[in-house]
Amino acid sequence: MALNHDSAHRRLEQVNLITSLGDYLSLFAVISATHRMSGSVALAAYTVPLSALAVGLGGATFPWVAGMFRARAVMIGTQLTSGLLMLLLGGFIHFEAPLPAIFAVIFFQTISNQYFAATRESYSKNVGAHSDQRSLQSKLMQGFYSAQFVGPLISLVLIRTLGEEIPILGDALSFFVAAALCFGLPEGTKPDRPSIFRPLTYVWKRPALLQIFVIRSVLYWIPTGIFNYMVFSVVSQRFGLRVIDTAWTYAAIGLGSLFGSTWLRHTKKIVEARGPLAALARLSDAHVAFLALLALSVTRLSFMYVPNVYIALLIITAGGVCNGFNAVATQTIRRKLTNDREFPEIVGLELVLGRATDWIVATICLGGLYGAKLSYEQGIWISAGGLFVLAWLHLGRGLRGV
Repeated sequence: MALNHDSAHRRLEQVNLITSLGDYLSLFAVISATHRMSGSVALAAYTVPLSALAVGLGGATFPWVAGMFRARAVMIGTQLTSGLLMLLLGGFIHFEAPLPAIFAVIFFQTISNQYFAATRESYSKNVGAHSDQRSLQSKLMQGFYSAQFVGPLISLVLIRTLGEEIPILGDALSFFVAAALCFGLPEGTKPDRPSIFRPLTYVWKRPALLQIFVIRSVLYWIPTGIFNYMVFSVVSQRFGLRVIDTAWTYAAIGLGSLFGSTWLRHTKKIVEARGPLAALARLSDAHVAFLALLALSVTRLSFMYVPNVYIALLIITAGGVCNGFNAVATQTIRRKLTNDREFPEIVGLELVLGRATDWIVATICLGGLYGAKLSYEQGIWISAGGLFVLAWLHLGRGLRGV
């Protein structure tokens, strides 16, 4: 029996939760294995932005894939492919294959997973065409942030007790389960004549879309890429912990982001209740992003200067709330400003530019750390300053009231 739109979106939320949980299970196993084999914190941290190259390539080719196959077929195929590649990765790590071989498997698996993520976004927008886009986006992000909260902690326990291969096998299983659930979804649609370059022909003519596109695809990833890379050095050098203990910071960000996305999901009810939070709930998405990024810049600096790791985790959790607000708000703006044909193309080009920026920033940070020309303190200051400036761009004329 075919699912209605509400049931289809609930199924999609389940799939998103399962596959996101698997992603975080394997992430720290890969970081731990890379650190063990290379003995370098900087190189272990670099596995994260290195995957950004694959995400960018996946974004560049996603519109072409979306135009060839229906959404359900793409989601099923990519989940099965990712599951098989994760099984291969588990074998490579168990037998300590050369790092280039491990990186190659991660690269191709990330491309496959990116096809799924982009298809999921387009599919969600399509089945929820007549629903509140902020609420739908919040629901998807809730699954992702729930996984970011639970996944790193489970991974940390499994690595310490059973070894690095077990979380990777768990990730493989999550892909197979997600593929099975996708069989129950409606087929979905195929965009007509998709093109990665076509967004360039219409974003320039629409100031609001151009503004959020530049913010999300390039400007946001400069301070974010710096922090995501430097956080490993902060954890290991500032607090004297192991590299895989960075899992605690990821979990704290996930917990805070889960709260933020959940709150935004229920803003309509808060406004209707007319309580003390109603005024905040009535804010436009652009103003939500503005306030969230201002607060996030403060938490970035506070994280580096607090006296112990426990307070640092509380600060990171607060930053996660801001992160959840910003992610839902800006993605909701993107949903509102694009139609079903434009959406996958914008997502694809945004991913190409965003992940390329992320990788370039991380590569510069890697060179700076190795050459002793950049410290993690300087990196965090640059990241916080960038977020502060970025916040004000959401108040530009194009996004005002969106």
